[in-house]
Amino acid sequence: NRLLRGLARQTLAVATTVLGLVLALRILGLGYLVGGLLGGAGVLGLAVGFAFKDILENYLASILLSLRRPFGAMDLVDVDGTTGTVLRMTSSQTVLMTADGNHVRIPNAAVFKGTVTNFTENPLRRFDFAIGIGANEDLGRAMRIGRETLEEMAGIADDPKPLARVEELGDSAVVVRYLAWVHQADVSFEKARSEAVRLVKAALDEHAVEMPVPIYEVDLRRGDARDAPAAAPRPARAAPPDADTDPRDADVRPESDAVARRIEDEVRADAEENLLRT
Repeated sequence: NRLLRGLARQTLAVATTVLGLVLALRILGLGYLVGGLLGGAGVLGLAVGFAFKDILENYLASILLSLRRPFGAMDLVDVDGTTGTVLRMTSSQTVLMTADGNHVRIPNAAVFKGTVTNFTENPLRRFDFAIGIGANEDLGRAMRIGRETLEEMAGIADDPKPLARVEELGDSAVVVRYLAWVHQADVSFEKARSEAVRLVKAALDEHAVEMPVPIYEVDLRRGDARDAPAAAPRPARAAPPDADTDPRDADVRPESDAVARRIEDEVRADAEENLLRT
């Protein structure tokens, strides 16, 4: 470990210097000064420790992180709500690149004490989305239509298979949640989820499955409302058919290689130390 080697060298150098100074004082007959020097050094070390508490905390956290290795360079991680690709880890901070190209520097102490989710560790990743189904609809049929659509969709993993679950009874609909897995190395996670929502919605429309929206009644009373005529209900407009509803043609290809190349160039850069570089 590069960081531990440097720490060991520095510790050995300081210990050798202190030992040489003590021996030199004893040879010169000034051994009585050793106790005073050691006491002063202890007080000075305590003062420096309080003054540079955050720096020392980040340095120790970097040592523990470099030993644990919860992530590597170019891993997609989430650190307490901040998601990005790991570029480097220095002796004081971890540098991430977010999806919009920004660099985020997080103190190593916050990384060590925080919750770290590594999305790259497992090549399979699951997405899910919820759709409201009419209370009078056949829920088993709606679940089967969405599940079969996901099974036919390009980029969806065969094992585990897509799932559909009744989640809750809402105010105006029954919420059904659909789940599916993708291989992150071959498929864009965000594109796959977006296409899955579009295709399942198109399949439910094609099979005339009602997806109601919340209805609110506003009663504006002015004078005697009993004589007011009842408003005629507006006819529901059918959604236009989707032009491309073949799940096998879904575009779930990874994003442009330019972004990946930029991240690789950042990782290989030698301008700053990187404890994750092998």
